[in-house]
Amino acid sequence: MRLFRRQLLLSYLPLALLPILVIGLVIRGVAEDRLTLLVTQDSARRVRGLVPCFNVYYSAVGSWDALVEALKDGQPFVYPAAIRVESTAPQTQQSGVLSLDENGVLSCFPVTVRQMRLRPQLAERRPILDQILSGTPNNVLPAAAHRDELILTDPNGVVLLNAEPSLIGQQLAPEVLRQSAPIMVNGQPIARLALATGFFDEGQRQLLNALNLALVLSGGFSLLAALGLGWWMSSRLSQPIRALNEGVQRLARGEWRAPVPITTKNELGDLTQAFNSMAAELIRQQTTTRQMVADIAHDLRTPLSTMSLEVEAIEAGFQTPEQATESLREEIAWLQRMVDDLRLLSLMDADQVRLQVEPVPLGVFLSRLHDFWRTSAEEGGRVLALEMASDLPIIQADAMRLRQILGNLIDNALRHTKAGDSVRLQAQPAQDGGVLIRVADSGEGIPSEVLPRIFDRFYRADRARLHNDSGSGLGLSIAKRLVEMHGGTITVSSRLGHGTAFSIYLPQRAG
Repeated sequence: MRLFRRQLLLSYLPLALLPILVIGLVIRGVAEDRLTLLVTQDSARRVRGLVPCFNVYYSAVGSWDALVEALKDGQPFVYPAAIRVESTAPQTQQSGVLSLDENGVLSCFPVTVRQMRLRPQLAERRPILDQILSGTPNNVLPAAAHRDELILTDPNGVVLLNAEPSLIGQQLAPEVLRQSAPIMVNGQPIARLALATGFFDEGQRQLLNALNLALVLSGGFSLLAALGLGWWMSSRLSQPIRALNEGVQRLARGEWRAPVPITTKNELGDLTQAFNSMAAELIRQQTTTRQMVADIAHDLRTPLSTMSLEVEAIEAGFQTPEQATESLREEIAWLQRMVDDLRLLSLMDADQVRLQVEPVPLGVFLSRLHDFWRTSAEEGGRVLALEMASDLPIIQADAMRLRQILGNLIDNALRHTKAGDSVRLQAQPAQDGGVLIRVADSGEGIPSEVLPRIFDRFYRADRARLHNDSGSGLGLSIAKRLVEMHGGTITVSSRLGHGTAFSIYLPQRAG
């Protein structure tokens, strides 16, 4: 059973692992896409923030040579430039300041400097930056980019400045060029500025690494929780199977005492219920078989004992062989009848009995059957009456087996009635085209507590009866099986002291 639990858990594992992997990959992909979008948007914002300072620089200097060389060297610097005197404030000049710090970060400070006229020059970074920023509001933040990110091209997209020397003089890729911003002087584009955004910085990489770690830890925890839940569920699911397995083993050992408890209301519960029904039927059949063997042994002992006594009487000279012949013939006939009945039942159990179906005119058939049994009834002082409708149909049936069924019922009725009683053979059409046949007597009747077992093999309502009075005990079982083979049904009703009635329904197209 542990193997089944492991197999069940392994079949459940992919169902738990697949959602975890899919969710993890989706979250990782969405986070990276969103971060890439943020980086792209941030790059566009920084490019827009850097362009004014590049405009100021080129307007004042008229060339990129000094700036390009300074960025290549990587030494800290400050480039202040004053341009465009505001008409509303003649004493105020709009300035942009480019500053490169020790870490290689280029910053653009769009500042307003009063009462200052500064020519573009390479200056010591800190003193001049402090001087310029002294008049800048505290909430003004610079636009910044690392010098390795900067891509400066001419108006046609030919690279002038790039961290990769091999790209200088080459045409900028169209997708990068589309993200660049033009540098305008006097309304004319003189260059384009872009940032290399194909990689994340250290902080962004740390964020992605932290996200990956969180996904791995949460996925691992979810997987462990799923495995634990799966193991518990597999234990619950396999519990009814373990109970069934134990029940099968108990049944195989012949130790069946109680049904397997039903703990679930699903297909496994239905299977357990079916197994309990099967086991109960097997036990019942086993008990019936044992009882049948005991009954056969008991019933055979009586005629054999009688025959043995007859032979001993002949040997002792108490009677002649001629005198014992009649008794011996009766016992032999009874034994032959029992053997025939047992053989017929065994053939029907093996499904080796085939009906010879043919059209049977029911009215003519019942008249002949009545004539045959009427003599036996009159010899015992009974009355056998035939009551049938005039419009009985022609049915499809095996005439010989139908005679055997009704003959058995009539014989039983005659043997369980006394002189002066009556037996009625009745027949009438059924509403669906079939026929209803009834054999009723006014005899001793059958106790109600034994009616459910009346069709069991070797069952007799009065176990004290002699075999020659009560038959082999197989006749009703044979009759029931033959009726069912015709597609019909047989039922019995009885009142103790008022008689018994057997009712047979045969469909129109039986067999």
